[in-house]
Amino acid sequence: MRIFLLVLCCLFATRAVRAQGNPSIRALFVEDQRDRGIPYADDAVHMLPKAEADKLPDHSEDFGLRDVGRLKQIKTLLENGTLQTAHDFRYAAILFQHGQQPDDYLMAHVLAVRAVCLGNLSSQNLAALTLDRYLQSIGRGQIFGSQYLTESYAYKLQHSTEKDVDKKAAEKGEGDTLQPYNETLVPDSLRHAFCIASLAEQKTAVEAARKTKNLEIPVVKDCHFK
Repeated sequence: MRIFLLVLCCLFATRAVRAQGNPSIRALFVEDQRDRGIPYADDAVHMLPKAEADKLPDHSEDFGLRDVGRLKQIKTLLENGTLQTAHDFRYAAILFQHGQQPDDYLMAHVLAVRAVCLGNLSSQNLAALTLDRYLQSIGRGQIFGSQYLTESYAYKLQHSTEKDVDKKAAEKGEGDTLQPYNETLVPDSLRHAFCIASLAEQKTAVEAARKTKNLEIPVVKDCHFK
């Protein structure tokens, strides 16, 4: 009887660990967010009290290099098959979204889709964002309208092989744009399903930003994943 109870306890403990996910990817996510000024506690759920958050080191100048290091670690975790839960893959997707190459954004999309398949339905939004980011990074039009770029950066993406592209891009200015954008492929009903604002709301936000110089990305308030 005691042996049975011991085995049962071990079984529940194993399931609990699996439910919590891989501590390594969770730690990398927490580190990534702290580098960006978002002081998550080590559980990746709660926020640190201000007194503790103020003690965190400032990596605002070098977190790009730290991003590269984190992606190398995640690739190892993926190769070893140690990422198992929906949250594992969601954290990995968020970190790959902070990559610097088109393939990073494509991998982020794949990981977000995997998170959805494992039950994290809120990652549907992340799947849409990462797909848009990938498409724009290769000079193609986004399809949901989740990416708001400066006109200069959008020009660089579309004309990356041109001579003097930096100079020409600088002439475009720092105004916000949704371009490149394939506006007609996805209907608003699908945008809403992925918790992304309607095309009209997106355009209104861009127009307002050009007047106020302050972009406020529209939020879908009544979007709930079930």
